[in-house]
Amino acid sequence: MIWLLYLIIGLDIFYFIYFLFAGYKIHSNPFYFKRKYPNAGSERFRGTASLFIPCKGVHPSFENNIRRLLKVADSNIRIYFIVEDESDPAFNVLKNTIKDHDHAFVVQAGTAVECSQKNYNLLKGIEASGQKDDIYVFLDADTCITPEKLNTLLRPLADPSIVATCGFQWNILKKKNFGDRFMSFLIATAWFSINIPLYKWFWGGAMSLKRETYEILGIHEYWSKRAVDDISLTSLMLKYKKKVCFVPLVINEQHQGVTSVKKAMQWYTRQYIYLKYYTYGKWLFGLFSLAFYFGQLWILPVLIAGAAIFKPLLLIPLLVYSLLLYCGIMIGMTVIKRSCKDNFSLITWMFLSPVFAALTIIPALKTLFTWKMRWANVVYTVNRKGIVTAMKRE
Repeated sequence: MIWLLYLIIGLDIFYFIYFLFAGYKIHSNPFYFKRKYPNAGSERFRGTASLFIPCKGVHPSFENNIRRLLKVADSNIRIYFIVEDESDPAFNVLKNTIKDHDHAFVVQAGTAVECSQKNYNLLKGIEASGQKDDIYVFLDADTCITPEKLNTLLRPLADPSIVATCGFQWNILKKKNFGDRFMSFLIATAWFSINIPLYKWFWGGAMSLKRETYEILGIHEYWSKRAVDDISLTSLMLKYKKKVCFVPLVINEQHQGVTSVKKAMQWYTRQYIYLKYYTYGKWLFGLFSLAFYFGQLWILPVLIAGAAIFKPLLLIPLLVYSLLLYCGIMIGMTVIKRSCKDNFSLITWMFLSPVFAALTIIPALKTLFTWKMRWANVVYTVNRKGIVTAMKRE
């Protein structure tokens, strides 16, 4: 039995060292990128590009963000805003906002029946573009992209070996309550993963792709039967061993609109079930890692209570190990936090991280029991090949 104890301690030490190494990688990535692409923010990329922005509904900053997005449009960059149909509140706002812009268009996609509505909107936007530009850029409607950030996102594509790039997001606290902070922590775990080049993750809020790659890999047909755009594209890039560049300087910093633990868990459950659909091996590895490393946060208090009643001699060792584990998680989780003005102090992050880590297991484990996923009032049933087999609108 002693070997099991040594194995647990050894794995805990391994994960702690791994987090420290990954933390170094995370914080050094921006400096490495600047050194490799020194003029990425100012030097204009060569070629033409189409920007595709799926829109659904209107939030308070929607119109202002659309006006900011229009600033990147010119004779070489066209923007396509895509809605499901004209009944969407975004339709009239978009029509009025872009009416004086020759390089911006509104596309009505129609209702998706075999894939997610976002995928369908992107595909219809690409069709409306005539599929003639060199680069396809995919952005969320709430992503703030400046001409400098767009150049930074596209600059690595000058390398013939790189076929795609992506940025990421970060949560700026608004309410500063527990749910708001928990959402920041969950986004940080995704930030942690996307910074590791081995995985080639995509973030659909800001990603670019060479048109020739889109055509060669048959992404139109592929997306037309998938439940999500970015993680399914991750799976395809892994399958064909394509080189993807993460751009750590293109970060969308804003409040993500989630301020409750329930909604944060719903978001994370959806992200984790995408992994089950499209990167099954990494989903299993992630579950094991979460269950092992963070699961001890649930098990150790039970063991301590049991020792206090039945095995008093074990109480002190268990308490010491619990303290070491909590301290290790607090230190390890601080390295995945970005250094930025996000209204979330490092000290608060450190002391709350063991609680956040323990809660993270719940949405992840929920994905063990289903192949269905709910997104924007649509329930998708997906098979083991990642293909949507049924859709039910609620």
